Amino acid sequence: MNTPREPNGFTLIEVLVAFTIMALMLGALLQTFAAGLRSQQVAESYATAALQARSKAAEIGQIIPLETGEHSGELDNGFQWRAVVEPYEQAVPAGIPGGPRLSGYEVEITVSWRDERAVSLRTLRLARQR
Repeated sequence: MNTPREPNGFTLIEVLVAFTIMALMLGALLQTFAAGLRSQQVAESYATAALQARSKAAEIGQIIPLETGEHSGELDNGFQWRAVVEPYEQAVPAGIPGGPRLSGYEVEITVSWRDERAVSLRTLRLARQR
């Protein structure tokens, strides 16, 4: 008596379905990978901007004069910076009698780059009154 043989391999339809599922999964995986790369680039830009803003904040009163006004310029890789120095409105303690009189300044440094993103830092600085 002849018994029906069971198939030993896959049919063409099964192979096509498997390849279709694999292609869909691979497409979704590549999109996720690309989104992760974009997020990493944005985070790297924010970190760079924050470091450059801290660097410019350190220059206020050293290289950039600590006086009321606005200063700006270009940085590497398409970054721009802007520093706004304004008198600090709170009363500054007189200090030591007979010592130097101090004025307070509020300094805001903003570093921005090409796609309308920006990092801002704000600090207070003291300077001798003239």
